[in-house]
Amino acid sequence: MLYHCERNRSARRNANGRKIVEDGTASTTHFPISQSPGYTIVADSTFCISGFFKAGERSWVHLRGGDGTETNAFGKYFNLASGVVGSSTAAGTGALAASGIRALANGWYFCWVSGTVGGGITAVRSMAKMGTADNTQSYSGDGASGLYCWGMQTEAAAFPSSYIPTTTASATRAADVLTISSPGVNYPLGMFAEFEPSSLAAATQVAFALDSGSGDDEAYLWLNNAAVVRLLSETGPTSQANETVGAAVVVGTAYKA
Repeated sequence: MLYHCERNRSARRNANGRKIVEDGTASTTHFPISQSPGYTIVADSTFCISGFFKAGERSWVHLRGGDGTETNAFGKYFNLASGVVGSSTAAGTGALAASGIRALANGWYFCWVSGTVGGGITAVRSMAKMGTADNTQSYSGDGASGLYCWGMQTEAAAFPSSYIPTTTASATRAADVLTISSPGVNYPLGMFAEFEPSSLAAATQVAFALDSGSGDDEAYLWLNNAAVVRLLSETGPTSQANETVGAAVVVGTAYKA
């Protein structure tokens, strides 16, 4: 389920996103992006909050998930000037599961955090709070300073997926899969995959595959159940190569194989 910073499709095309400006309240927290309890999760399940952020006058953002009063909550600070992950936060039965930040073009960062609120709570909300430093979200606002945001969303998952545009209702979609038909490929050829694992499964995961469509002649780069990258090549039903390409991969790290 998504709560985003823009109001319409035209706003989503704005390369600068939307500037979120703090109010002038003294000695308090400033979280102009907040989805109040109104969406439901399975009790004690993990959910993930993510979004695209860029520093303005404020360069720290605190992504936080919790119940309506934040009695039970989890969160993480991110530095939008340096790309550094800051302090973790938790309250009550809230527990942080994982988090990450990825640098993009023009000073933008993709930030995410996942966790549980516990206590059998099913109504939760997501927040993005501005800060003046790591682990510092309570300060006197000036009514003009802020940061930029685009595509903030909340998902029933332990890690973020790609952006899913929604309005007032939740949405479900299948995993991202791209298939391209290339009947005119000439051999021999080279192949590579550039990828960043968002999770690791006990089963095998394919990063890139090339096949004839018959299931007999194929080559693909894949992760085995130990998260090690391997190359498999088959002609007909016979394996020609099944080689280790590198060491075990790590979630949130980019690789090229």
